[in-house]
Amino acid sequence: MLPLKLNLSRSVPIKTSTVQTPFSEFSILKRIFGICALCVLTVWCVSACGLEPKQTSRAQLENRPETVRAVGLRKNLDPLTVVIGAERWGVMISNAQNAMELKHTEISEDELMRIDTALRSGVRDLLQLRDDLCNANEQPMQTCVNIDLPAWVMKPPNRVTSLDEYQSRSEWLGEVAGKFVQIGCEAGREVSDDEYLCAVE
Repeated sequence: MLPLKLNLSRSVPIKTSTVQTPFSEFSILKRIFGICALCVLTVWCVSACGLEPKQTSRAQLENRPETVRAVGLRKNLDPLTVVIGAERWGVMISNAQNAMELKHTEISEDELMRIDTALRSGVRDLLQLRDDLCNANEQPMQTCVNIDLPAWVMKPPNRVTSLDEYQSRSEWLGEVAGKFVQIGCEAGREVSDDEYLCAVE
């Protein structure tokens, strides 16, 4: 009977160890689960912090004027708008170049003589128009009148007259000839259906 008692006494530690083993595995799994949960929480916090400034910047951009938004949100740009803007600057630069050349470009003697010839020819045509309107009895109170010619009309051409002087002569010719031109064109429109008669482009 003694051997049986010894066997029973030895079985107690075995049962104790089998009870402790599942408890240890559960503790390890619990720790692993806690570590994984902490990693997931950390990743989520980092992602949230990284996205928040981007969303805030976009919200601020959408509240800005349209010109600023067009620069910030490139995908909303209209190609036609970009083309027009680019070509517009080319035209403005070309106009500025032409304007600068008006001041710094020397005018040739041939161009000055061309101006002089055109002005003298204009005066002769004005006198002819005045005579034709008067002979046709077109508003004779305004057409059958004297025209006081300036002194330069009676003088021969020269090569020393300034461009400013030619501009003054051109303004005088336009002021005097204006009413005769208007009367002549009105006479033509009375017998024509062309409302653009005498139009100059």
